[in-house]
Amino acid sequence: MTSGPEIGATAPALGLTTTDGQTMKIGGTDAAPTVLYFFSTQCPYCRASIPQVHRIAASGARVVGIALRPYDEVDGYAKAHGLDFPISSDRSGEISNRYGVKATPLLLVLGAKGAVAFKHVGQIDDLTASNALQEAGLGAKSH
Repeated sequence: MTSGPEIGATAPALGLTTTDGQTMKIGGTDAAPTVLYFFSTQCPYCRASIPQVHRIAASGARVVGIALRPYDEVDGYAKAHGLDFPISSDRSGEISNRYGVKATPLLLVLGAKGAVAFKHVGQIDDLTASNALQEAGLGAKSH
């Protein structure tokens, strides 16, 4: 099963509101480079990926979390796991529909001009995090 836009594709431009009320833009040709982390609070692979997501966020990358169902658990989950980057709940389904998200976790690195520079579906390990950081211009690539 494929999930998310293909590498090299321009990620759809969307405005979103974070759980703390911020509005921000993701994707599109004039958006800032961004790491998108699609997750669900019920996904064991998402929970297992949290240390690597922390590592990516600590690198200085602009990380935005996109929470899928169940939405009523997102705030508590973020606090319990120390997710201190902006998170948006995809209550309308617009973000996951426009981005073609069919599985979590999904990690996307959007680079220059909104092009997808890196994509990983499934549990995020140290190698995946290193490669994502390298594609984001924030680290050396691991082999």
